[in-house]
Amino acid sequence: MSLIYIVTFAVINHFMIYRRIDSVMQLLEEDQKHLLVDTTPDVSRTRAIVQEWEKHEMYMAAMLLHHEIEDLEIGMMLLENYATENQYEEYLETVNECINKLRHVKETQKPDAGNIF
Repeated sequence: MSLIYIVTFAVINHFMIYRRIDSVMQLLEEDQKHLLVDTTPDVSRTRAIVQEWEKHEMYMAAMLLHHEIEDLEIGMMLLENYATENQYEEYLETVNECINKLRHVKETQKPDAGNIF
């Protein structure tokens, strides 16, 4: 019976992490598209990204290894600084890094043989 609970928890946790990652990635990818047209970081979009991250950060920190999300935590802090200081290149680089890191975390959470063994 406890095996059923463990498997159920793992499946639910898997989808919860995916959903949370996707919600942050969606905002980052939208911002990335805007930056290709307008080279000025939008502070309101940045705040929305950071707020979405903060909404999910505690859960992700509890469920994932710290080193998996440490770069994301730093990246989110830097985004606000770069946006308010209008540092386009640094901002875009950090957006790209956050997207890539989120994709990597999502990839490592896939329940396949490579991640299990």
